Amino acid sequence: MAKNIKDFQYNPRIGRALSNASRGKADRYHIISREGEWIIKKDGNVKPKKIYSSRYSAIRYAQSALMQGKVREYVVHKKDGSIQEIKTRR
Repeated sequence: MAKNIKDFQYNPRIGRALSNASRGKADRYHIISREGEWIIKKDGNVKPKKIYSSRYSAIRYAQSALMQGKVREYVVHKKDGSIQEIKTRR
C-alpha cells in the first residue's frame, strides 16, 4: 500500500477523469463591477475572464455560457459587492 504521494504512479486516464471532475465543481462565473467596468471572473481565478463596459453585456455572456454548458452557474454582484442573484443551469 502506498504511504507517500511519491509511491503513486500517474495514470493518464484517471488523471484526466479527476481533472474533469474537479473542474466541474469550480465552474461558476462571478459578474463584478470594478472601476466603471463589469468583469467576469471564474471561481479560483485571479484574472478576469472577460471585461465589459455594461452590466447587460456581461450578463448576456454568462447566460450564453450557462446555456452552452460551459459553466454550472453564474452569480451577479451589485456594485457594493453583495450578491444580487444566482442563476443555475437545470
